[in-house]
Amino acid sequence: MIWPLNDAYKSTNKKEILCLAQKKENESKMETLWFIIFSLTATYFFFFITRLLWSQNSKLPPGPRSLPIIGHLHHIKKIPLPQALHLLSSIHGPVLFLEFGCRPVLVLSSPESIEECFTKHDQTLANRPRTITSDHFSYGYTNFGFAPYGDIWRTLRRISTLEAFSSSSLQKNCYIRNEEVSYLCSSIFRSSVDSRSVDLKYHFNRFTAHVMLRLVSGSRGVEERSPEAEQRFLDDFKSRFYSSMSINVCDYFPVLRWIGYKGIEKRVMEMQRMRDEYLQRLVDDVRMKKHDSTGSVVEKFLRLQETEPEFYSDDVIKGFVALMFNAGTDTSPMAMEWAMSALLNHPDKLEKLREELRSNVKGIIQESDLTSLPYLRCVINETLRLYPSGSYEIPENTTLFVNVWAVHRDGELWEDAEVFKPERFEGFVGDRDGYRFLPFGVGRRVCPAAGFGMRTVALAVGALVQCFEWEKVGKGDIDMRPAFSVAMAKAEPLVALPKPWPDMIPIFIFSLTPTIFFFFFIARFLWSQNSKLPPSPTSLPIIGHLHLIKKFPLPQALHLLSSIHGPVLFLKFGCRPVLVLSSPESIEECFANHDQTLANRPRTITSDHFSYGYKNFGLAPYGDLWRTLRRLSTLEVFSSTSLQKNSFIRNEEVLNLCSRLFRSSVDSRKVDLKYHFTLLTAQVMLRLVSGSRGVEESGPESEKRFFDDFKSRFFSSMSMNVCDFFPVLRWIGFKGIEKRVMEMQRMRDEYLQRLIDDIRMKKFDSTGSVVEKFLRLQETEPEFYSDDVIKGIVVLMFNGGTDTSPAVMEWAMSVLLNHPDKLEKLREEIRSNAKHKGIIQDSDLSSLPYLRCVIYETLRLYPVAPLLLPHCSSKRFNLGNYELPENTMLFVNAWDVHRNGELWEDGDVFKPERFEGFLGDRDGYRFLPFGVGRRACPGAGFGMRTVALAVGALVQCFDWEKVDEGDIDMRAVFGVAMSKAEPLVALPKLRPDMVPILSQL
Repeated sequence: MIWPLNDAYKSTNKKEILCLAQKKENESKMETLWFIIFSLTATYFFFFITRLLWSQNSKLPPGPRSLPIIGHLHHIKKIPLPQALHLLSSIHGPVLFLEFGCRPVLVLSSPESIEECFTKHDQTLANRPRTITSDHFSYGYTNFGFAPYGDIWRTLRRISTLEAFSSSSLQKNCYIRNEEVSYLCSSIFRSSVDSRSVDLKYHFNRFTAHVMLRLVSGSRGVEERSPEAEQRFLDDFKSRFYSSMSINVCDYFPVLRWIGYKGIEKRVMEMQRMRDEYLQRLVDDVRMKKHDSTGSVVEKFLRLQETEPEFYSDDVIKGFVALMFNAGTDTSPMAMEWAMSALLNHPDKLEKLREELRSNVKGIIQESDLTSLPYLRCVINETLRLYPSGSYEIPENTTLFVNVWAVHRDGELWEDAEVFKPERFEGFVGDRDGYRFLPFGVGRRVCPAAGFGMRTVALAVGALVQCFEWEKVGKGDIDMRPAFSVAMAKAEPLVALPKPWPDMIPIFIFSLTPTIFFFFFIARFLWSQNSKLPPSPTSLPIIGHLHLIKKFPLPQALHLLSSIHGPVLFLKFGCRPVLVLSSPESIEECFANHDQTLANRPRTITSDHFSYGYKNFGLAPYGDLWRTLRRLSTLEVFSSTSLQKNSFIRNEEVLNLCSRLFRSSVDSRKVDLKYHFTLLTAQVMLRLVSGSRGVEESGPESEKRFFDDFKSRFFSSMSMNVCDFFPVLRWIGFKGIEKRVMEMQRMRDEYLQRLIDDIRMKKFDSTGSVVEKFLRLQETEPEFYSDDVIKGIVVLMFNGGTDTSPAVMEWAMSVLLNHPDKLEKLREEIRSNAKHKGIIQDSDLSSLPYLRCVIYETLRLYPVAPLLLPHCSSKRFNLGNYELPENTMLFVNAWDVHRNGELWEDGDVFKPERFEGFLGDRDGYRFLPFGVGRRACPGAGFGMRTVALAVGALVQCFDWEKVDEGDIDMRAVFGVAMSKAEPLVALPKLRPDMVPILSQL
């Protein structure tokens, strides 16, 4: 009989049953735990007994005492690994044996031990240790970074090196690094505009990620370049590929891997799953040609896959790509960051590097510039010495650490080892220095991408030093404490404040307004489609054709372009349309039909400030004002009557020149003829303008002071500059160009006003001078002939006369010294035909036709204005079948026309005889030394007389010897006037028949 149980009994019984079950379960767990502890203890007991017995019978290198199970790990827990190993090596020697858990470790810390190890056992040590990360990330050890040494490793290494890191491959893909460096500088420039500090670690990481991704797949990985999109891209990329290859505790204690310690292996497997999805998608995109991937690493491997699909599987490709991402994006940014940090802590080194860049690079640094930047390479090498990527581990059962950090800072190997001294690497070539400098490893496993890494790091560091001035954010030096991982990173990211270097602003300014420039160039394109422009080479956005003329002097560059596209050539210099004429026919048609349209000068920064409101006839726009000023200037200064009246000035100053040279010849001193010609012309012009020589005493010191003062105000100040082609640069005060022009004008105006006031107050005899004539006109028409009008004419005479005439004299004497037969022929003519027994005078020139031929031939070969002075169109005009826009700047390439072999027999040969019988200042449109049209130089007669008189006197009075053997250097420098690159220095020897005359001067 079964009795029913009441509810209370049932409840009590259930609780007891549950308690009993819980107790049994706890006892079972404790038994299992004790079993595991006993098993582990027994296992490790027998393991260490075996190791102890083995160690007693083996000859191991020195090492400190170890502890059971953990070995020597307790020695390295308080300080970074390289420093800990260095301390242990300093006690136990450069060959050190340790145990990290169950792994035996060999540490080498001297060049001798490294050399011995890798000379004798390189093949034995040619493997990598197996770890959790390598097991999962290496795609079954099918990439050359982790594949065991053997045939597969050799094949993968060879193919990878050829396809990615060979010299030819690096050359082909250098455009990627160049473009990404430009993007890097552009993004930092945007921060500098707002005076924001920048996290250089972030920028370097992003830069390297983009470089690696483009190298691998052809894609940047992000379409838009907004900061938000770039940040999202970097975060996503970083989560998959940064710092994922380090060894962890499970690699030293395999039992922890068996029990899934801390879920480490699960996280590695999850990361590999995400990474594999990303890489497979990348490979598939390239395979399906979703973007331009021509020449990318994946595209090359996919082509190999078509011939050997079993070997070049997707896993092999993904393994190689993952290795590139891991290695490239972790080490290079850190080297860049260390280099910039060290430079900011050593401003003298930074300035030295910037000076090297400024001297050897035009525009933003390109990879092709690196070979000409030895100090930049020294900086990178010194950075890698002090802050190497890390120690290197190699082999199968014994893990080998080469403590590069300790070797690189060994005071016995390096003088001042702890000091940043890039100069120690001057003259160093290669990627390592024996076994004391090993930034990229050693042996078979040396980094194959050393060249790629050096180029990338040098390019980025060079660009940032070149493009910006840098300020530290905090006080004191940059914190240089390291954080050791796979690579040795800075403990504190480098944050600094960039300020754009003025030279670089034009390149950056356009990146700030892409939309404006997009619509601007679309409008220009549509306009050009509807206009009939002359032939033109392909232009670039913004700069137009300026890139085509940077390698050669402008006249020669335009000659080369005209030889390809024809004598009527259309170009764009920034925002300015430019027409270039290089044949007599095109010049004649242009000026015969459109002389009035082209009778203006282009407006520039210098003309805006130096022209006194465009009140001088050289720069005034064509019209009534220009005609009046030109007529009066010609009548009062350059007419035949005026030239005859002031001939005494030229005669006297040429005598003074000969007197100075006579004193030098007596002492057998060589003379700088460029200086003497310039001084002569300055004093002629000053006497012509004011009646004064500008210097009271005639001693060399006072004349030198006068010359330097005069030159600082009036020489070579009318040339165009970059702001004239890119007006936006003028708005932002680029390089302070306009400020300097305004300061020069202030100094110049003070000088000119003082000169006019002195003449007005009759402080010296100025009778017949230009200023005195205009002051008389001012008395009758004070409103028109204001002081500004007078100063404008005077400054034009100083600029035009003192820059061009000395250059012609110097060219003439240079070419005569190179052709002694012509010099002797000229001397004979002077000896036979000079009307005066003494030194030739202005009145003798008409009886010296060969002297005139010499000057003309000099002007043909070396035209003082090789492109003439530029004209500017006042409206649209047609030239033949072409239509030119308003404000087109016209260059007449006189240099090209004067040397045209179809117009001149032996066009490049100095033959004064070709001008025998020639009269006038130009020969049709094939000889244009003084310009053409309404804007032709009104001072041609004055210039010819001054030059001929000076050259004739020097040939008459002296025998001339070259200072060096060989011909005079005839290379040219092109500015407002075409001058000699090397000033003419020669040795005058007094001619016996001239001694009585010169000794009386």
